[in-house]
Amino acid sequence: GVESMGDDSLGYPRQWGVSDAAVYAGGVSKPRGDLTVAATGILSHRPNLKVDEYKMDLVIAGDLTVRAGGSITTMGHGFYSYSGPGYSVNEEQGGAHGGVGGWNNNNTGTKPANARTYGSILNPTQIGSGGQYSGGGAILIQVGGTTTVESGASITSQGIQAGNRAGGSGGSVNLRTGSLVGSGAINAKGGGNYCGAGGRVAVALTAGDFTGWTGNISAYGFGTQGGAGTVYLADAGTPAEAGQVVVDNNNQTPWSAAIYTPLPAFAASTEDLKHTQWLVRNKGSLKLVADAMVQSFDMQSLSYLNLAGFTLVVDSMSVNGDNVPAGDYAATAPELGTGYVSDSVGGGSIVVRGRATLLLLR
Repeated sequence: GVESMGDDSLGYPRQWGVSDAAVYAGGVSKPRGDLTVAATGILSHRPNLKVDEYKMDLVIAGDLTVRAGGSITTMGHGFYSYSGPGYSVNEEQGGAHGGVGGWNNNNTGTKPANARTYGSILNPTQIGSGGQYSGGGAILIQVGGTTTVESGASITSQGIQAGNRAGGSGGSVNLRTGSLVGSGAINAKGGGNYCGAGGRVAVALTAGDFTGWTGNISAYGFGTQGGAGTVYLADAGTPAEAGQVVVDNNNQTPWSAAIYTPLPAFAASTEDLKHTQWLVRNKGSLKLVADAMVQSFDMQSLSYLNLAGFTLVVDSMSVNGDNVPAGDYAATAPELGTGYVSDSVGGGSIVVRGRATLLLLR
């Protein structure tokens, strides 16, 4: 393997590649041209232990290409066992990050989930936290040209999947690129045995939209007991702090209301989300952990929202394809459909202001 932790004294060829090797790239900011990760290549960063020390921070002036069979991966290179801001308390509890961590499926499902979520929805940079196994690392990449991820290729900061104990949470993938094409995978999925929470993914384009991309971008929790993380998507020209946020748990049914994705990212978060458009689908389960304001809120079939005593203010809202008229609604309002919205505390509400919004459905 080869390691680069900085490049103040290095020069790069116009085109460079990773083939038949694992390369650890900690801080590479001056490449002049293109980077290709071949079918036999792996690009990563060093594993972390108990301290957030290593991340991949990569700047490519030209194009980034990940060929089929190649990978940019920091799977399991986040916080070590029982460490990090979303640490678990023992071998039965999964790490938290973008979603809450659950309990190993050998128990009855009555123990409390790990709700120590953290990080940024719009600009994620943090590594995943440890369950019994390590969380995912952090992949921060800026590409001046086109990023291509071929079918069978991946960019992943997944938690470790191993054994019969609780997994770490997914880490961060933060990709800023001119355009994105291909049919591969970009993810920050949770790890372990039905426990690790999803991490956070952000993909922002500077020269186009997502029409050339047919792959999968995800931050699923692992199995039925890991909460989904967040996926932020922004086309070129999207204003700062706008764009779409997707909460998708791959049709994995949460074993209880204790497994969820928080809105905002954590109770004390100051991140401005009022211009974001939210899409909840495939058994994604959101829970308010503070009052929140977003631009639009689209709940597709088999998605869930727990108000938990807080208020969600939106310009527009739809539930299972039906637009919700302007108004102030309790969780039990018929306009919100049946089984989509709950309120475990009481006193929560959804305020729909009735302003027109263009929904970006992907």
